[in-house]
Amino acid sequence: MLESDADWSSLAKTLDISDESGLLQSLLATFRTVGAKAYVYEPGYIDRDFSAAFSAFYSTLFRPYLKYC
Repeated sequence: MLESDADWSSLAKTLDISDESGLLQSLLATFRTVGAKAYVYEPGYIDRDFSAAFSAFYSTLFRPYLKYC
């Protein structure tokens, strides 16, 4: 639940907001402004369908890409 400043700080820490673009910071600020009360955190995983689409496209490129959702 996101009920206090400590809850929002904990979420920011969980998401490791250190991106240079400020995208996550901006999203969190927006969610807080509109009154978000909860969130669902899903750690990275490899989805079978995504993996098939990934292989079909990205395997043909020279630069390696991560296949985590």
